[in-house]
Amino acid sequence: MAFVVISDLPTDDHFSDDDVLDKLNAEDIFRLVLELPTGYRTVFNLHAIEGWEHKEISKALGISEGTSKSQLNKARKLLQKNLSQQGLIYEQRKTK
Repeated sequence: MAFVVISDLPTDDHFSDDDVLDKLNAEDIFRLVLELPTGYRTVFNLHAIEGWEHKEISKALGISEGTSKSQLNKARKLLQKNLSQQGLIYEQRKTK
């Protein structure tokens, strides 16, 4: 399973998204996915993990394709934010 982090957040010179992923294990990432709101998590899992197209997701969940795309986008942004925060917390614990 691979996660792609797309960042539009400002980054610290000493800290990158790749650093975050290197420091977190699969269990940490899985936990962050589980913390997503139900709608975001459902669409994220179906699209990013199961490989479903938005048309399939919209039919299965009874939502529009636009809603599916929006939920996926919001899930990715929230995961990105949470991954960055988790990486920073990991770094702080490591240096203490």
